[in-house]
Amino acid sequence: MKILSILRCIGLALLWYILLRTVAACFQNANLTLISPLIMGLIALYINRKTGYINFTPEKYTRLLITLSILAGIGLSFFNAVSMAQLILNGGWETIEVSYSNPLIIILSIIGAIAEEIFFRGILQNICRPHFGAGFAIIIPAALFMVFHFAPERMLHTFVGGLLFGYFYYYTGNIYTCIIMHIMTNFMWAPWLNGYLFAFIGLKTGFLAASGTMVIIGLFILVFVKIIFDKKFVKQN
Repeated sequence: MKILSILRCIGLALLWYILLRTVAACFQNANLTLISPLIMGLIALYINRKTGYINFTPEKYTRLLITLSILAGIGLSFFNAVSMAQLILNGGWETIEVSYSNPLIIILSIIGAIAEEIFFRGILQNICRPHFGAGFAIIIPAALFMVFHFAPERMLHTFVGGLLFGYFYYYTGNIYTCIIMHIMTNFMWAPWLNGYLFAFIGLKTGFLAASGTMVIIGLFILVFVKIIFDKKFVKQN
């Protein structure tokens, strides 16, 4: 059953990717980029309707979870600067595009995060959970989440994000926690940290130093959040 659940996850992830690319190819106009994650979100909801994997009823400790989820999302957004450090160290600095705030990025951050969390955590993680302990039930969807983002410079922070999303979801059963974290990560990084703070610090101290500083800040926030989360949720399970 363990091998079967892994193969099922891989198969669904491949189907997800193929459908995502097909939809994206059909709507290449930049103004229609929202259609792709929206359709994928509807497909994920359809799968859940057939399987009943996800409980959309918020659990207890809602205020604490929201607070921790927001803080974790902010921490992950700072940690995302590791991708900038990788590009700089690998000589790919010229490929960096600084993102600034615009309505399309904000809307994509929200819809994309919801669709991905319903699929990768809500569906794939729940497929793995009955057959694995916490470790592999969290790692397998996180690894697929990383692989299907493809860009090498994004794989580390994507994997770390997937682990944290899955960690929160595993111990709370609350899909909203990882959705909030994912939205905060996307929103904070693309329009604000990448677009403004990274450029500001980089011009003052150098862009590699800016990346390192932001990653350290992110790790500090994540460790702080994990300590509180473990004390309140993990030790009670």
